[in-house]
Amino acid sequence: MPGWMPWRGAGRCGRAVTPDLSALLAAARGLVPAGCALGVADPRADWPAFPGETVRGVPKRIAEFRAGREAARAALAELGLPARPLPAGPDRAPIWPLGVAGSITHSERLCLAVAGRFRAMGVDLEPAIALPAELRDSVLVPEEAEATDHEAKLIFSAKEAVYKAQYGLTRQMLGFDSVAVTIAPGQFSARFRQDVGVIPAGRVISGRWTDVSGHFLTLVCL
Repeated sequence: MPGWMPWRGAGRCGRAVTPDLSALLAAARGLVPAGCALGVADPRADWPAFPGETVRGVPKRIAEFRAGREAARAALAELGLPARPLPAGPDRAPIWPLGVAGSITHSERLCLAVAGRFRAMGVDLEPAIALPAELRDSVLVPEEAEATDHEAKLIFSAKEAVYKAQYGLTRQMLGFDSVAVTIAPGQFSARFRQDVGVIPAGRVISGRWTDVSGHFLTLVCL
């Protein structure tokens, strides 16, 4: 796209970054390991289509897709990679450049992408509100039963980040009962309760979390 110049870790040149996006970017910087790049975008903005990317659906779905790709290209720019299409594969996951792992997450007003030369990555962003009581039984396993409703929402987000990361290795879909999450200040661990591809039952994956702009932000890098 002629004239396209990324903001470092933000969006396109000339696009305002909201205070919430700036806070999200700063918070994410505090979670990621060295070598991990970041980008943010506002999913409410009218991002133009990028050549080579196709998405169908309602306007909200299209806006979220384009914001996610915008954030992803900003992250790739931090890695020194040129702007390029990031089409969805048959499984609807983004096709990242060879040798790069990445993950994209969004809420109604925030979008974040992470990328780096890792085996797999997973990031999730969820409003920091209580998990609805009717969802507890489907999200929590017995080891997590004592969690408060707000802790349960954080566990939900941690599982989403773990599932995204493991998918990069196994290409398998999981249920919420596949892992048991233990939350600690600023970090969490997820123990696999069953074999999942190359990941054996009992393996523990560590992640990090924070709360920012009214959201839980969780991250796993493998």
